Amino acid sequence: MSYYAGRIQACQKSENKVSVTIRKRGTNTDITLQVNRIINCTGSNCNYRRLQDPLIASLQQQGLIRPHTLGIGIDTAEVGSAVIDVKGNISEILYTLGPPRKGNLWETTAVGEIRLQATNLVEELLKGCQLSI
Repeated sequence: MSYYAGRIQACQKSENKVSVTIRKRGTNTDITLQVNRIINCTGSNCNYRRLQDPLIASLQQQGLIRPHTLGIGIDTAEVGSAVIDVKGNISEILYTLGPPRKGNLWETTAVGEIRLQATNLVEELLKGCQLSI
């Protein structure tokens, strides 16, 4: 088994194989391989600069969110899950949980991690609130 770091440039199905052209990372060199399978290990698309979702596009056009500098997820505050706008201001009304926080937290896709984020967010939102039953 062989591994290659790079980006897929093209794929072409033949009878029993797939011809894959890869541009090797950090070079302009392309290699073409005949393979039985292609396995995508990049995960879900977390690059908010490229997402075509209408909500995300609208929030970005209004400057209410900004992509994380790593190109994965939305930039968020360290505590409380508040999003950060294009000017660097921490929102008091927009929050996110889970994969959109991948740039800040990296491990943010499992139910346990998201549950903890939700708990922390609730605690942050309830600060200063007095509840009576």
